[in-house]
Amino acid sequence: MEEAIKSASSEAKKAKTFSGKIEGTNEQVEQKEKLISKFALVIISGPSGVGKSEVVKRLSNYPELNSQQLIYATTRSPRNGEIDGQDYYFVSRKEFLKRVANNQFLNYVEYNNNYYGVPLNSLKEDLLTKNILYIVNVEGF
Repeated sequence: MEEAIKSASSEAKKAKTFSGKIEGTNEQVEQKEKLISKFALVIISGPSGVGKSEVVKRLSNYPELNSQQLIYATTRSPRNGEIDGQDYYFVSRKEFLKRVANNQFLNYVEYNNNYYGVPLNSLKEDLLTKNILYIVNVEGF
């Protein structure tokens, strides 16, 4: 576990640099530079029960990594203590499917008669200011 955390920490630190050359007019270069994130989407993947959430929890103990767990949108009802915009973005089924039709998710899945998805807008906004830790089950979500 400690080795996995050190590896993820190292990768997140390395991802903060961009060494590519941006080409185009001054205006195009300026626009492209605004789009380049100095932060990373760090994917923590494995089968159910392997400890992905524990890795994310431990990584959050390193403030120098400036990271947060990705927040999914879901159609399920909030559980006791869950806060909209902190634990999940809670939306209606109708709203979720409207966003699917408008390609507003990186990906989504239906699980136990509820939808879960990664909202593109909030992901893009968050990557402008911090590293995002994205937990993915081997099964896909």
